[in-house]
Amino acid sequence: MLNTDIVTAILRDQNRILTVSRSVQGLYGLPKICVSLPVLVNRKGATKIINLSLTETEEKQLQNSCKVLYEIIETLDL
Repeated sequence: MLNTDIVTAILRDQNRILTVSRSVQGLYGLPKICVSLPVLVNRKGATKIINLSLTETEEKQLQNSCKVLYEIIETLDL
């Protein structure tokens, strides 16, 4: 996917499902972090995260990946 796809979806109010990064706090039990997931994109931006049918294993893997990222981010002096 190109950045132009995102811009086009916004400018043309296309209601396209694109993989973009946004805050996912609470979704799938995730911490306050931004990750790339399928999201509905239109003139208002990334408006709605598309709910994925994850297996229990996939959900745990996603949670673990986000936990690792969250812990790394917490160590940074931002």
